[in-house]
Parts: sequence; C-alpha cells; structure tokens
Amino acid sequence: MSDRDQVQLNAGVEKDSASEQGSLCANRSDLSVRNECMTQDIAGKGAKAATEHCAPPAANACPSLEQLSEMKEDCALAALGACKPWQCDALASQLVAMPAHAWNKRHFAISDAIYKQVTVADYLAPMLKARFGVATSLDSVDADQRENAETFQNSEPKKEVPWTVAGLRHLYDAFIRLPQAHLNTVVAIVTFDTASVMYGDANVVGKSWADPNLLHGQGFIRILYSDSHLVSGKNAKSDRQEDLSYGFDKLSFAVLHEIAHSVDSGKKYSGEEDYRKITDWKAHPVSDPDQLVQAIFDCLAVPTPPMTDAEIAATKNVGKAMIKDREITRKNLDGAVSDVEFSDQDPETQEVSREILRQKIRTSGLILHILRAFANQDPWNKEDRFDNMKDRHIHEGYTGDNFWYSYPIAARKSEPRINSYQFRDPSEEFAEVYAMFYITKTENSEGGKKLPDKFKTWFIGKGLHTGQDKGSKNPEQPKHEEP
Repeated sequence: MSDRDQVQLNAGVEKDSASEQGSLCANRSDLSVRNECMTQDIAGKGAKAATEHCAPPAANACPSLEQLSEMKEDCALAALGACKPWQCDALASQLVAMPAHAWNKRHFAISDAIYKQVTVADYLAPMLKARFGVATSLDSVDADQRENAETFQNSEPKKEVPWTVAGLRHLYDAFIRLPQAHLNTVVAIVTFDTASVMYGDANVVGKSWADPNLLHGQGFIRILYSDSHLVSGKNAKSDRQEDLSYGFDKLSFAVLHEIAHSVDSGKKYSGEEDYRKITDWKAHPVSDPDQLVQAIFDCLAVPTPPMTDAEIAATKNVGKAMIKDREITRKNLDGAVSDVEFSDQDPETQEVSREILRQKIRTSGLILHILRAFANQDPWNKEDRFDNMKDRHIHEGYTGDNFWYSYPIAARKSEPRINSYQFRDPSEEFAEVYAMFYITKTENSEGGKKLPDKFKTWFIGKGLHTGQDKGSKNPEQPKHEEP
C-alpha cells in the first residue's frame, strides 16, 4: 500500500473498484482516517499512463462529474485536460455539493486535477477540507474543536479574513506534497490579515505528542500574507541568493514550515539527541544562570577588557542580572554594581572605583553580547553578532524561553545553509529542514533534492518522508527541553 506522497492514478482501475473503495473508506467515521484510507489506495502514474484505449474527447468538451464517474480513471484524467477554468468551477461546485464522507478516490483524483484552474474561493476551501481534512476558516472547525479554535482566535491579530483564490491554490499545492499523517496533526490553517508583512504561526493546543492514539491533533496555524508573496522567485526567509531556500515563494514555504511545527509538537523530533548532533546544538538552561553566563563568556573572543578576577566576577553577576531582568541596560548598571566591595578603599575612592568598573562592564564583550543576543534583537539574522565570537554563537531562541542555544559558527558560514532563520533554535531548524525537503517534492520525484545529505539521511531515517513515523528514540519528552 503506497503512501499519499505517491498518490497518482492507476491506469487500469475501473469505476466499480473506485466505488467499492469509496464505500469502504466512507464507512470510516474519522475524516482523517478516511482520507488516509482513500489516498493510500491511489497508485500509478496518471498522466503518463497509456490512454490509447480512451475515446477521443469532443472538441472543447469537459465531462460532467457523472460522466467522469463512468470512465476509466486514466481516461477521466485525460478528458479533464480539455476543461476550461469556468468548467472546472462547475465541476468543483458539484464536488463540494457532496458530503465529504461520500468522496471516493475518483473524487480525490478529480480534485487534484482541477484545483489549479478553479477560480472560486468558496469552492476551493471546501475542496481542501474534503480532500485533506484541514479547515481554512475557524467557522468550519468541528464543534468539539471549537474551544481550542476560540483560544487560537483570541491571539493577536484577531480579525480573520478570507483566503484569496491564489492563496488557497498554494495551500493545496503544499498539502498535496505531504503525507496525510502529517496533515492529520493540523485542524485549521487560517489567515488573519492580508498584510505586506509575511509570517506564520503554529499553535498546538491540548495535544500530547507522545499519545499514539490521537488520530487528529489540535494544531491551528495562522498565516499572514498577501498575493505578492506567491510569486516564484521570492525567497523564503533570506535575501542571500546562495541560501538553499532562495527562489521559492514565501507562502508555500511558510505553510510547510508551520505544518512542521505541528508535526514536531513537543519537540518530538527537534528535541532528539541524534537530531541536535547534526548541527551540534547545545541547550543552555536559564534556570542555571552561572552555567549560561559562563557559556556565553566562553564563546566570546574578547569577553571583557583587561580585568581582575574580582571585576570579571562582577561582570558575570551583571550579566546574570540582565538575563533575569531585561530592564537593566548598559546605561543602567548602578544597582547591579552597587554590591561590589572595595573594602581597602575609603568611601569616596570606592565610588570612583565603582564608576571605573561600570565603564569596564558597559564596554565588555559579555554585556554587549547579552544585550544583542536577546530574541527580540533577531541575532540569528544579523551577521555583526558574530564579530566577537570564537567558534560558537549563542543566543536566546524566544523571549521568555527556558533556554538559550549555541551552535558552531561554521554551520552557517562554511556549509550550505537553508537560510539564517534555521539558526534561531533547533525547532526552527527542523521546520526549515522539513519545508526544504517538501518544497522540492514533485509528482515524479521525492523531496529533499537540495537538502544537505546529513539532514536528508536523518529525515528519511525517521520516516518523515512517508509519514510512517518511526518516532523518537526517547519514551518521553526529552528531559533537557522545556515541558
């Protein structure tokens, strides 16, 4: 039984076989299980199948859904080649008039064949829901998922707006590349604002990644985009033409990236030791400030100006205070330095010594790096953040996160990289790896053509290319990661 990655049309499948499969799968009550059932049975090479036995289509004739059901499957596909956009709209209207549970693999194939020509968003959206089990509006989320949907909707920005036709086509194009098992982790992908700024956000609510009995997750994905982000040649997340992600439209890449977060819920993959070894990620817990500040200190080529051991210790204490309290800046070190003792000096001399120490601390590499390595400074995107590094970079992944992360600078400077955003933290790197694997997947070739071998080998070894999840080696969430 092939995976949905290899969904194609079998030239020799007759209507009765399609109807029988549709009936068997329609009896599966869970939509995601039914979709998996349907898609796994579609095999073959579709357009490449021999169609000499098919009756030649009439000039400019597009068959109806009923006529397509009477044809051999390969002949039905061949006949769809004559359909104009308005005729594809008519077919789409017939498809979406059917309840989703009544779709069989023939309907799946017809949907796949016409979606790029459908011009009505009110047809494309229910086609996506019936075909893949993913909603494109919170209005169409199942009642038992409404509570989570409302939680998601209450996040900023709050105004949901409809998808454009072009946006829905890109969603379909992304979905058709993926294993159904991965799509089963997503409840809805909605757009809240067609703005000039492009970003995506995946929330996974109330889902235990370790529970193998969960057939449908609680993943909600928010995408902000405009149709200007859909043009081929737009890079995904970096302006560097040498980056591997350069040249793909932003929306498709962003959708795949956010689905990856749902697949990786609880850092199921990105928290694994064997994954983190690929780039040599190290996690530095905020709960151990001595270890964290020492790790930052060790990464710097020039951590401080010439200082005594006591002054270095004072500088580290200020660094710990800054990580704990972001209100402390280089201009506001009085409280952080006030407890430094100069016991052999009179009070007036002590204050002068403290001011000299404050100046040393203000200009130290340690303090400067901490200020520039907070997540709100986007340190992974700014090359000047590496000027004072030895061989590793270290920064905060997310504001308020429980970890800072470090990795070798060589990983971004001397090796082919996907883009700079992969270096935010291991989970973002996983999402970029996932998107890079599937963005190059086509009907006739597997994904990962541009992905570095070290990632591709690991990805395939985990079964992520097929949806046959080989899972984490760990029986529970990695202890070194946040709960």
